[in-house]
Amino acid sequence: MATLAEPPYSVSGWLLDVRFLFEIIGFVLAIRIYRLRRNRSSALLVWAFSFLVVIQIGLFAFTAIQGYGYPQLSRFFWIYFGDPISLIVFFVLIMFSLISFLRERGPTSTPRV
Repeated sequence: MATLAEPPYSVSGWLLDVRFLFEIIGFVLAIRIYRLRRNRSSALLVWAFSFLVVIQIGLFAFTAIQGYGYPQLSRFFWIYFGDPISLIVFFVLIMFSLISFLRERGPTSTPRV
């Protein structure tokens, strides 16, 4: 029976890389939207993606430093709580952004009296 060589990355590793790529793309698109329409909903969108991307870059850098050079950094395990916290804050800011987007009035809408 032939043995299969284990791939260099696991499936979860590839999924995290793809997720990180989509977060950066979302951040760039949020900045472009904010530059076109400077309002509260697009500003909240930029804040949501920036919070998510900054935490993910920090976790990526910390994991790379720990894995390749400084294994004694494993005592700082609490840094991995940044991922679920950043996701919670991201979803809260996205909800506020959507609510703000739905409440804003268009230029052709009738004014409230």
